[in-house]
Amino acid sequence: MVTIGSLVKLMFQLKRVCIQRSFLVAVTFVVLAYAFLEKPLMAQVFMPGSKAPLKYEVDRRIDNMGYWKRMAELGLVPVAPVKKVPPARTRSSLITDATVATSDSPDIPVTGVNSTQSENSVFIDPNNRFTVLNSNNSSANPYPGYFFGANDFFTMDGGESWEGQIQGAGGYNMGDPSAAINSNGRWFVGFIHSGGGQALAYSNDTGTTWKVRAIAPPPQVTGGLLDKSHLWVDNSPSSPYQNYM
Repeated sequence: MVTIGSLVKLMFQLKRVCIQRSFLVAVTFVVLAYAFLEKPLMAQVFMPGSKAPLKYEVDRRIDNMGYWKRMAELGLVPVAPVKKVPPARTRSSLITDATVATSDSPDIPVTGVNSTQSENSVFIDPNNRFTVLNSNNSSANPYPGYFFGANDFFTMDGGESWEGQIQGAGGYNMGDPSAAINSNGRWFVGFIHSGGGQALAYSNDTGTTWKVRAIAPPPQVTGGLLDKSHLWVDNSPSSPYQNYM
């Protein structure tokens, strides 16, 4: 005869069995997960800003520059040593092609200041082919970990000589240059502004002074920025949008 007491006793027995089986399943899962991982589980919980645990092993599956910078600071991974950059050698570069006349194109540095100039953007004045605006990601050399920003160099003699500055056009910015010149002679340099959005600097006096204007705010996500800027100007005399950016 089944009584209430026997039913309660049976329920407790079933509960105890279920708990034991759940515990065994959980233990089995942890053991299997640990066995199939390439690195110990502690590699997944280490934060780059914290002190590395004793005998910490680098987790080479992580694709994050902050992590690898921290590993380098701790001496856990090798880094490329700082090497002195040899001075540039000015030499001729003959351009030869079956369809064009052989011409001499010498290498001419845009600046003599010890600096890095990368991600170059060049634009030729639509009214004067000898006037060229150049902007680059500019920084000190060796690279200190930050840019001066998208700067401005220019030539008025077809590249024979250059003027300008290694600092950002209109002040500090986060680089990614894009240069342009409209048919009215206004110069433009687009870049990522210091807040992570897009901005540009313009000059009406061939680079003597620059004014900065914001174009778009940064994305509303942590660490978001608008990357990469490109500019173009409608310089067609017959276009209703002439000089529009």
